[in-house]
Amino acid sequence: MNRYRNAVRSMLVAGLVVLGLGIVQRAEAGPGAEPDTMLVSVTPHNYVYAVIISSPLTSGATGYDFGQVDLGASTLSTLAIVVKSSGTISEFFSLAISNSLQDGWTPVAANPTIGHFSMLAYFTGNGGMPAESTVVGSGTSLTTTPPVSGTGLYGQGSTKTDPGSSDNLWLRLTMPDQVANQNSQTMVLTVNGTN
Repeated sequence: MNRYRNAVRSMLVAGLVVLGLGIVQRAEAGPGAEPDTMLVSVTPHNYVYAVIISSPLTSGATGYDFGQVDLGASTLSTLAIVVKSSGTISEFFSLAISNSLQDGWTPVAANPTIGHFSMLAYFTGNGGMPAESTVVGSGTSLTTTPPVSGTGLYGQGSTKTDPGSSDNLWLRLTMPDQVANQNSQTMVLTVNGTN
């Protein structure tokens, strides 16, 4: 009988050990177990800002020619300069105008004097020529350095230009009140794509 009891006791102990191991394994893999983590990385590819400026002039000429403008007078461009977003993401345009190549006229925000001029820029999307008062009221003065972002500038508000789409750009030039000579002046317009 003792042998029977010892055998039953051994089987009972063995059963409890197996049952205990099963409970421990389920506890390790079941609810309440600590989560594990790992890093997952990605680098954006084909993230490109790009711009193409199309000259409104015909007959193979490039750029835009304001023609003859009186000293101290202002004039609005009469043809749209088409600026196309040619990158892979939507973008704002950011603009700058360089000193003139001949006599080094410098852009200023307002009231140009000798050796200075003022240039305002305004986009109308695909629209036509804006009223001069619109450009004066909502356009942005150009400097020699383009802003980091064009958000809210040049009439763009908070609307970016989608890849492959174009906007019409209009410029308003205010001449210096005096000049050193009658030489024609040429400035360089820069348009950047920005976020």
